[in-house]
Amino acid sequence: MLSTRNLQNRGNEMEKRPQQERSKARVEKILLTTGELLRDIGYEALSTKQVAARAGLPVGTIYQFFPNKDALVQALVARLQEDVEQLAQELASVEATRLQDLGPFIARLVDGIAAIQGRSAGFVCLFAGSPVNSEFEGLVSGLRDSLLQQVERALKDAAPHLTARSLSQTLIIMSEITRGIIAQFDRAEPAERAALIEELKTALTAYVNVKVRAAVDAS
Repeated sequence: MLSTRNLQNRGNEMEKRPQQERSKARVEKILLTTGELLRDIGYEALSTKQVAARAGLPVGTIYQFFPNKDALVQALVARLQEDVEQLAQELASVEATRLQDLGPFIARLVDGIAAIQGRSAGFVCLFAGSPVNSEFEGLVSGLRDSLLQQVERALKDAAPHLTARSLSQTLIIMSEITRGIIAQFDRAEPAERAALIEELKTALTAYVNVKVRAAVDAS
């Protein structure tokens, strides 16, 4: 038989659950809206008031969960970092050996980035970062670093004689190519987006295979 105290505890738990669910739904909506605004206006113009207005929430509701826009961005980055770390783990299992075509590795990398971008409108802005805004760059640099570490590992495996300078330049160029093409993902129609994804795979694969062959030939 349930005691009065047990009934009260169960009642309190049932009351808390809807409140927790509402809070979770609000946070999800706030972060989704933050991503959309990052895509549309960028970090510099982003504000908590704009997030509240687009989300249809009182600005006080935003402050219940996030004290400022940097806290909003940090929360969004943390959410995306989980996806990026998962992709990095998958990439770590893709073996790349000397003279091996890096196409499969690049395809998995690009497909993974595209999938993450498809789930969050703000990923392109966050992935690209801002070299002129150190505060924002500091918040988001980890998103790129997790993936670049795996790309660096694959390149070293495929071309162990690649010099440090050439490796660094290759990673920079690959990053810039990726930034430039994924920036077009957000506003592309589905068919166009699919074509851009394939173009990115082609561009990166062709570039890295040339670099790998050149390093092997020079060794």
